[in-house]
Amino acid sequence: MINILVTDDEKFSRLLIKEILEEEFEEKIKILEAENGHKALDIIQNENIDVLIIDSKLPDILGENVCKILREENKKIKIFLITGIKHDNNILELVDFYMQKPFNDEALIDAIKTIF
Repeated sequence: MINILVTDDEKFSRLLIKEILEEEFEEKIKILEAENGHKALDIIQNENIDVLIIDSKLPDILGENVCKILREENKKIKIFLITGIKHDNNILELVDFYMQKPFNDEALIDAIKTIF
């Protein structure tokens, strides 16, 4: 089972991603949710998270800063950055996948399939 943490301050976005993934992968995944960066980091410290899907703009800490922390701690988590803004290459080096909002359901599914 793959543990996926969806981090976005917009509840609708979290629910949409969760629905897309559960419909496609059913019992192959377990999805946890966080509404901000600090909660995401807490969950990652206490759970065995395989994939982090994170929005770049969060109310407490930028998603890219969460990515930096995880890379500095040498966490072996696949990171999917979902954003409505364009980022430079320095940020892209921190993540495994980068998706611009609005994203295509199939693109998200295909990206997750690469880790199965």
